[in-house]
Amino acid sequence: MPQAVIYISAAMLFLGSIPLPYGYYMLLRLVACGVFAYAAFVSYTRKNQTLPWVYGLLAVLFNPLIKIHLPKEVWMVVDVGAGILLLATANVIGSEIEQEEGLVIREIYNSLSPEEKCNLKQEFIRTVLKDDPSLYKRYKNDNKISFKNDNKIKKLFYEFLRDKLGG
Repeated sequence: MPQAVIYISAAMLFLGSIPLPYGYYMLLRLVACGVFAYAAFVSYTRKNQTLPWVYGLLAVLFNPLIKIHLPKEVWMVVDVGAGILLLATANVIGSEIEQEEGLVIREIYNSLSPEEKCNLKQEFIRTVLKDDPSLYKRYKNDNKISFKNDNKIKKLFYEFLRDKLGG
């Protein structure tokens, strides 16, 4: 599922916690049910143990055919909680295309010579990390940079590689 769909659905859920016309809530039910049903399927195929059940329950709760009637105050909590859940688990249900793109970039990167990898890392440090003095200081003299334990650096480096290697 594209990240944009996840973020738009979460925004719709957050908006659902304020008083809006009845038609909006019907649209919200339709969108949320579809998103949660698909998220249940994706998380199940990715061998997640808990999320398919949670997403499935939310798909049933938001289904537009057999309405589950709850007080407005309860729906407000459900809407906000479901939006937070979507944002918190976006990486689990994120697009397979984005994941495949990551694999292609990793494959291209792994096919580079050690010297080319070192040059890319140094360029990354000079161009991307220069904006963050603490990170720049930590990595500027390190030719054998390992980003395995730093998720922020990993994400920045991946974006750098995607732009640089044309992924």
